[in-house]
Amino acid sequence: MNRELARKLLFIVNDKNIMSELDEYIQWRIDTLHHYLEKSSNGADLHRGCIMELRRFKTLKEEVHKAAE
Repeated sequence: MNRELARKLLFIVNDKNIMSELDEYIQWRIDTLHHYLEKSSNGADLHRGCIMELRRFKTLKEEVHKAAE
């Protein structure tokens, strides 16, 4: 991570409330992926799962709004 990006993210990581909620979400995703990966039969599934999780952050706002309705 470069310094400019790190500085942009400081407000998130320094806010205990935000980080607490984000940690809870991350743990939920880890648990979900853990079950998925236990059932996978090849290494490609592992790579696909990692990429899917990173892309999920791009749609986090929309996912949260939809689930909260």
